[in-house]
Amino acid sequence: MSNILLEASVLPSTYFDDAIRDAKMIAEKTGARVKFSFNGVLMVIDASTDIQEMKEYYDFEIKRMRNMEVTKNE
Repeated sequence: MSNILLEASVLPSTYFDDAIRDAKMIAEKTGARVKFSFNGVLMVIDASTDIQEMKEYYDFEIKRMRNMEVTKNE
């Protein structure tokens, strides 16, 4: 694995699946890791990243953040 970490910005209205697929493609072509934030969830993708696992991680983090907001507002 490379020691290079590329920080990317995801444009508004980008679909999550597109962002993660593009990040993996960049990682595969460059050998670097790609870091980006999507709706407040930090993602770091490399060439060996399992896309399905990252989708599950993202869903878990979104639910966790929503639960924190509900608890905070009570």
